[in-house]
Amino acid sequence: FMSCTTLLSPFTMCPTLQPSREVVASLKRTVERCHTRVEDLRNFRSVTFTGVFSHRFRDVSDEIRAIVVESIGSWVVVLPTEFLADTYLKYLAWALSDRSALVRGKALAALDRLYSNSENIPRLHDFTNRFTSRFTELMYDVDEGVAAAGLQLLAKLVEHKVIKEKDVSGVYGMLTLSNASLRHAAAGLVVQLLPEQGREAVEKAQQQLQADAATIDTSQQGGKPARGAKGKASKPRAGQGAAAAAAAAADAILEDNHQLILAGLLAVMAKIA
Repeated sequence: FMSCTTLLSPFTMCPTLQPSREVVASLKRTVERCHTRVEDLRNFRSVTFTGVFSHRFRDVSDEIRAIVVESIGSWVVVLPTEFLADTYLKYLAWALSDRSALVRGKALAALDRLYSNSENIPRLHDFTNRFTSRFTELMYDVDEGVAAAGLQLLAKLVEHKVIKEKDVSGVYGMLTLSNASLRHAAAGLVVQLLPEQGREAVEKAQQQLQADAATIDTSQQGGKPARGAKGKASKPRAGQGAAAAAAAAADAILEDNHQLILAGLLAVMAKIA
């Protein structure tokens, strides 16, 4: 809502249009009425939510509960400034454990839309940390549609770097499931994991090569540092050269996202082989 200063800006910009006291008083009353109406609407919303939606959330009918969850999800997505708060988010989280697959699916659909907006991620930090374990359990849901939706949500969380590979490591085994929708959803999650998998694989290989190079140098030098005729260090051994080349190659891969994805793909193939 515009403040009195905003409403009076035309007058302040043009000294010849100085408002009378009556105009200023009228504008102030208008602003006060607007604020009062906003507060009345907020109070009405609170009473309606507490008196209707919070009770119907526990309705015996799966369809009624699904409508309630879908409505709350729509409010949070459309107007996060008012509804992106624990007061409303907790209902979406609780609905993930509803006995009805229909209700769980509605909650997942709302969360998927919510996490699709990157601007919401910082404000969802505490909520995500609190319910990460439940999010990861959903990819094993008894209902295949809910499990697929859970995998899609997890893919978004990985994309936004909200959860790590270790939280969803069981997804690799789902790539060989007979259900096509689950395989497709699992593949979508794995794709988001490839860069992280590639980075881990490259860094592990780099460490192994450096260790092997050190072992080669030690065996060539008889366990002692090689020295020149005047006590100076000798030229780098074969192991040292190999370690330097490996480090350079690894650094190049780590800086190239496409190479990381390829390395991650090879690592995943090794896991499911």
